[in-house]
Amino acid sequence: MERRVRALALLAALLCVGQSQARIVKVPPGPLVRVEGEPVSIRCDVTQYDGPREQEFVWIMSKEDKRRINIISTMESDFTDAALRSRVASSDITIQRLQDNAVELRVKAVTAQDSGTYWCRTPSTDSVTSGNYEAQVILTVIPKSLKVSPQAPPPVVPEGGDLVLACNVTRDLTHSTYLSVSWSVKKAASPEELLTFGPGEGVTVGVGVAQRFLDGGIRLLPGRNGVFQLVISRAMASDSGVYGCTGTEWTSENRKWVQIVQSVTEMGRVTVTPTDVWTPPLTNTSVRDVQDRRGQAAVIYHGVLVGVLVLSLVAGLLVSSVKKVSRHLEGAAASTASSPQMLQTEAASFRGRRREPSTSI
Repeated sequence: MERRVRALALLAALLCVGQSQARIVKVPPGPLVRVEGEPVSIRCDVTQYDGPREQEFVWIMSKEDKRRINIISTMESDFTDAALRSRVASSDITIQRLQDNAVELRVKAVTAQDSGTYWCRTPSTDSVTSGNYEAQVILTVIPKSLKVSPQAPPPVVPEGGDLVLACNVTRDLTHSTYLSVSWSVKKAASPEELLTFGPGEGVTVGVGVAQRFLDGGIRLLPGRNGVFQLVISRAMASDSGVYGCTGTEWTSENRKWVQIVQSVTEMGRVTVTPTDVWTPPLTNTSVRDVQDRRGQAAVIYHGVLVGVLVLSLVAGLLVSSVKKVSRHLEGAAASTASSPQMLQTEAASFRGRRREPSTSI
């Protein structure tokens, strides 16, 4: 009875040891989504193995037709398929050892033809074959369609005014990817991050403007058709600088955001000036406006000049008429003043004629 108990215990121990030493080969769960022309890295780990501490790895690719293509190996230099040898020779495709039991397959510029299933294999060094010796992950390569089209900001903004930074970020939705848009300003050597919207619905604010964001001095206005606006209210002189907009395309892998492509575009330089010296920027439209206004002013000036001349002529005629009327009134007044004297003279003459004696018989 005692021997049976010992035998069962030994068997259980051996089973536990065998289970604990079952080889495990792991790659990312996938599927992986990458953008054409961008780099890709796929990690492969092996654990719970027997034999040498440093393990060997091989990478193999399969297409839809199930045909497998040898990519690269840590053991054999001539392992690579003829279709990929030039890319391996140019280091476009490499295998990088990270640890004794981990490597990474790296492609500098992935192509649409690189879409497929990737297999990581580890040759057995175990005394007993147990566990898995390969793992697979699907890679999908999508076209590069990310576009960042910012609107040029005003070159001059009055102090205390609003600065609106509009940026359009779009991509062709050929696969389940996500977008983010970021604004930055360069005042010295390195740019300062202002605000990032996305991926998802998250907003990340730069350390230097966190308080202004909380106070409402910086606002995000999501628009339509990929247009996003960052509004900086009550602009200050310290807001002067070269502004930039960054669009990023993301994918979600194993509940983590993975950046797959990014585009950085300069929006333009903005100068914030004190209100008392601010002058509006002279654009082509304002030049035409100034010319039109000058023409209108010239017409008005000539019109006023003609009016003044006409008024002067009328005033002269009025003055002449007034003088004539005045002279006429003065003459009439003089005539009226001499009338009583004439009457007195005539009366005296009449009385004198009455006193003279008659000489007739």
